[in-house]
Amino acid sequence: MRWLCTGAILLWALSAWAEVPRMGVAVGTVTMEGKQWQRISFRPDIPIGPFGVALDIELFLDQKGNISKRGWDFSTGQATRETIFRKIYYVRYGRQGKPVFMKLGALDDVTLGYGLIVDGYTNALEYPSVKRIGFQGDVRLGGGLRLQWVVNDLDDAFTGGPWFAARASAPLLGKLRVGGTLAMDINQFAGLKDRDGDDVPDALDPFPDDGTAWTNTDADSDFPDEIPDYRVVKGDTVWVDTLDINGDNIYDRGEYRNLRGPEPFKKSENKDRITVVGVDLGYPILEGPVKLELYGQAAKFLMVEDGGGWGFAAPGLRLTAGPLRARLEYRNFQGRFRPEYFNDMYELERARVVGDSAVTKEAGLDSVSLKGVFGKAVLRVMNIVSVRASYQYLSGKERNQRFYVDGRALEPLLRQVPRLGELSAYYHKDHIDTREAGFFDPTPNTIYGYRIGFKVGDGVQLVWHTHYEYTGTAKNPKRHKYVTVETEVKF
Repeated sequence: MRWLCTGAILLWALSAWAEVPRMGVAVGTVTMEGKQWQRISFRPDIPIGPFGVALDIELFLDQKGNISKRGWDFSTGQATRETIFRKIYYVRYGRQGKPVFMKLGALDDVTLGYGLIVDGYTNALEYPSVKRIGFQGDVRLGGGLRLQWVVNDLDDAFTGGPWFAARASAPLLGKLRVGGTLAMDINQFAGLKDRDGDDVPDALDPFPDDGTAWTNTDADSDFPDEIPDYRVVKGDTVWVDTLDINGDNIYDRGEYRNLRGPEPFKKSENKDRITVVGVDLGYPILEGPVKLELYGQAAKFLMVEDGGGWGFAAPGLRLTAGPLRARLEYRNFQGRFRPEYFNDMYELERARVVGDSAVTKEAGLDSVSLKGVFGKAVLRVMNIVSVRASYQYLSGKERNQRFYVDGRALEPLLRQVPRLGELSAYYHKDHIDTREAGFFDPTPNTIYGYRIGFKVGDGVQLVWHTHYEYTGTAKNPKRHKYVTVETEVKF
């Protein structure tokens, strides 16, 4: 509480000096680690000249009113980093479209170049349950040189490796521009959640909140044990198990069995890197209120079994006309290749637990020979609603379809409905094969949800956010529902 009061005083002083500070307060229910928590969040948004600072100071309470140490834990190095990082929603310099723009914290929609490698990436898909501190930059230098980059989470650098991407582009001949992109995930397994910092993913750890215990040999036929099993070294690796040797219902920690059961899966011992490189060319056909650009792009996967794969998207057209932004391109992919590998769902797909081990997104790269079309459009309809949709249809030895759509009501429409403060919905599905299931049948590659906000007072809004994800297999998907209900206060 002392830390919270000190922080509040500092925020008040900073707000008094800043240009036009804003403060938000959110109170509601969130799902974290399969449990429901009450969350109270203070959200100051403070512009200071070219800078902007948005913080997120939060408290979590259980059903008994006890305060969780989540976000206020300084017991280990990882816990301290997470405690500090969770206070930052973002810090920025400049704004999108300006000569210099940099952002640290939550990243909402990052695309490099024409999007064949990195397209629409976000590190805030699981917010507020999971907070990541990403780093994004877009800098325009002299001579037409432009540099862009993105890092998903600075904390991953301490726990096994982040993923990052960088792009440089420059004029080549007159209006013709050439660009090059490098993207690398240093260790895809670093994306597996490990809240106690013992290097064993939570989904494989019988004791996910105990950093000294990560396995159970079950010698006492009691799972999980009242007292966890510890890994110790006494000239050899042994597993300590809590046996009731004397039959008095007292666990005898001094007794142990020399068991060499299966080694637990550890992220740092199972590193898996993937690298993607790409080039692109672009030439403006029309300039002015209506912009039309002709482009082509190609990419190659490296450090993948069987030599990886390659793909190109050319020719392509990108149109900007008033409220409409759209692009259409022809695609050709060969080998183990997937477009938009780093997309808005990457943090969910990066690595996942299957059985008693873990697999990466890379492991799902099948060798393909596909050709087809891809289109994407963003449209604001009469300043009433905004709709974004994309569709891909590829065919060859197999078929591959992908469909994304999301929309939100804009302020003129919201004003027509009393008390309605927010209305949005989204539906994303990858790797659609109608020979195996219906176009809209749920699979592990499906995610959808909606947000509804109701105004309950001046500057006060109640927001209901529901989203659904699936695990398992395409033939037997298991649905997971996540609900967040918050009261937002802005002043």
